[in-house]
Amino acid sequence: HPIAGGDCSLSLALDEAMLEELTPEQHLRGGPSSGFATRRLRIDPRAQALAALLRHGLSRGAIDLFEAVMRGDAAADVPRKHGIEAILLGDNMEGEARELGAVHGRQALDLAKRGRPVAIMSGGETTVTVRGTGRGGRNVEYLLAEAIATNGMPGIWGLAADTDGVDGAEDIAGAIFAPDTLARARAKGHDPQALLDNNDGHGFFGMLGDSVVTGPTRTNVNDFRVTLIVP
Repeated sequence: HPIAGGDCSLSLALDEAMLEELTPEQHLRGGPSSGFATRRLRIDPRAQALAALLRHGLSRGAIDLFEAVMRGDAAADVPRKHGIEAILLGDNMEGEARELGAVHGRQALDLAKRGRPVAIMSGGETTVTVRGTGRGGRNVEYLLAEAIATNGMPGIWGLAADTDGVDGAEDIAGAIFAPDTLARARAKGHDPQALLDNNDGHGFFGMLGDSVVTGPTRTNVNDFRVTLIVP
């Protein structure tokens, strides 16, 4: 999804039908075949992160397509365009990452009972109290705690990423979780709570192939978190 003035690049191979679904009309050229009106536009890193969540859901036939441009108050417009309620919790949330993740997980469970699509969005930089020896970062710590709190509830997905492309000491922006995340980990013989206790969020999501890797974005506007509830 191209926007002028973004901070990183993303290559996508799309058929024409998907391109038309994903791309606003003003970015499409006219003619017998679809394509971008302007090539080599740059992409906001938060859009890149949300694209990873979108791709993950699409690979499982689980969620609808929607645009992914997240900047300021415009964040709410993205889900609302597609009939998804947006709840913005603020862009300066702080506190212990795992505690905030658990809170947002419980909030997602409550919202799922309402029976309509909702996206919970927030920013801000949390902290991690290091207790273990794992490969961790505040975004994956938050996300693993949220995944544990939602406990595989159908219809709940989450993403948390650092917009500079680096979470903790790893060249990994963050990760995504899906309703089957915990089950897939346990099928591989891993205990999600044990990995959280060891501050091993990157190890957890990496072994599932659910890390979000953007590469260096050369910007750091905030951490970005979104929980998508589609009952």
